[in-house]
Amino acid sequence: MVLRQGWKKFVVLLVLVCLFVPIQVFAQEEEGALQLRMRKDFGFNAGLKIQGKFTLSLSGSDSFSRVDFYVDEELVYSDDSAPFEYAFHTDSIGLGTHAFFAVAIDANGKKRISETLTREVVSAEEGWQTAGKIALPILAFSLLAALLGTAGPMLLGRKNRSFELGKYGLMGGVVCPRCGLPYSRSFLAPNLLFGKLVRCPHCGKVAVLRAASAETLRTAEDRFRSQSGEGAFSGETEEESLRRSIEDSRFEK
Repeated sequence: MVLRQGWKKFVVLLVLVCLFVPIQVFAQEEEGALQLRMRKDFGFNAGLKIQGKFTLSLSGSDSFSRVDFYVDEELVYSDDSAPFEYAFHTDSIGLGTHAFFAVAIDANGKKRISETLTREVVSAEEGWQTAGKIALPILAFSLLAALLGTAGPMLLGRKNRSFELGKYGLMGGVVCPRCGLPYSRSFLAPNLLFGKLVRCPHCGKVAVLRAASAETLRTAEDRFRSQSGEGAFSGETEEESLRRSIEDSRFEK
């Protein structure tokens, strides 16, 4: 009985060794793998087509003394200091499909070959034409979204003061730079470089605004509560009120 139990333990241990040892060996091999990367510095890069200035770099090779870079089996550059890189322009390689790889050499002369990257070098004219086909639909969609986000609120109505103070939604609240009152930023409002393009529901002012801080919103909420009358705002002169009324009349249906 004791012998049988010992045999079972041995079998279990053997199974565990078979399961975990290959995984550890594989992880060690992956950790020391050499990976060749291609970085675009300037030009065109879409899929496997390239044109312009690029840089090849070899990761995982810091322990080596030299790295040789090859294009189509031809040695084109040797780098003896980390980080090992090779900067090139596609004009020096020529049009067509090319294979890029690197060979890392240690102090004892032992060599390790990286993976091979295959790229097609295209002309500058073809590169910009392809880039235009990709960029134009994106630009057209962005302009359409900006137009709808700006014109939509103007067509739907002039004012909307029936919102709940302190609740501004996911996009946060903003303070109108003209009337100083708070309102929510719409999720559909187009994003521009410095914020969202929004329209004030109180006075109709269109502006690009970032989400305001909680303290700024609280100050604007106090201003909203203290406004006197339906057609005037706190701190607004009679001349400013008349000018705002004339401008708001543009949005009347």
